[in-house]
Amino acid sequence: MPLKKILIFGGSGLLGNHASRFFHKKNYEVFSSFNRHKPKDSSVNSIKVDVQNQDELLSILKAIRPEVILNCSGLTSIEECEKEKGKARILHEDFPEFLAKYTSDNNVNNIHISTDHLWDGKKSFYRETEEPNPINTYGWTKAQGEMKVILYNPASLIIRTNFFGKGTEWRESFSDWAIRQLKERKTFFGYEDVYFTPISISFLIEYMSQLMMQTAQGIFHIAGSERLSKYEFIQRIAHVHSLDDSNLEKSKYWIKDSRIDRPLDMSLSTEKVSKHLKRYMPDCHQSVNSLVKDTAEE
Repeated sequence: MPLKKILIFGGSGLLGNHASRFFHKKNYEVFSSFNRHKPKDSSVNSIKVDVQNQDELLSILKAIRPEVILNCSGLTSIEECEKEKGKARILHEDFPEFLAKYTSDNNVNNIHISTDHLWDGKKSFYRETEEPNPINTYGWTKAQGEMKVILYNPASLIIRTNFFGKGTEWRESFSDWAIRQLKERKTFFGYEDVYFTPISISFLIEYMSQLMMQTAQGIFHIAGSERLSKYEFIQRIAHVHSLDDSNLEKSKYWIKDSRIDRPLDMSLSTEKVSKHLKRYMPDCHQSVNSLVKDTAEE
């Protein structure tokens, strides 16, 4: 029996890199796109792709004929999105629209990775039914991308999330940065007024794959069950890794420092996905523990 083919866009990013390895272990034939950094994993078919070139994209899709497309690509820097709004629109709106149309026309399973950055942050535990109310270019373009995915392929699976995990050799992740700061024993700061519901990459991919197996459609929040501040999150990392956190100090986010509006509460309700999968989402301690386990196995 031939292996099921999955094409992962954004394969050299944090999530795409981990997802490529995960699906290979699940006996998928994995094709992973990259722009600048080619993954070194020989078990994955790496393909250099310019997502702005639709003729090239169609040629690649016709050659591979994937049964599943996972779109992890995007411009995750809030600052870069403000500086390059056109690029943000292409990656977050135009490209997802193209994939939605292609997957709908060719009966391909479409999974789209979205964000928790879709609201103004004046509430907590946002539900899937909450109308997006973004306050910066990143959130606005991601919200528009979701709308286009739903419009052109209502059978798509859209995952809103905020994840952490071991970074790539060319880009340090937030948890990598926190661990490095703790180990260096120099004073650094964590926001005590910015809240989120983080989940480790290993849990995120596991639950996403379960939704895929059930051919779930629509929007799902896959996130941690626990709402906590960035400061508290770094404290949890220090505790699990047995690191001294006396060099970590509290700070508040000031919009005037970056001149970019950001939501101060990005926490997501996971009630829908918990009911669908019949299991609770992990708390922060469980997710950080899984990070330790994943790092030890590499």
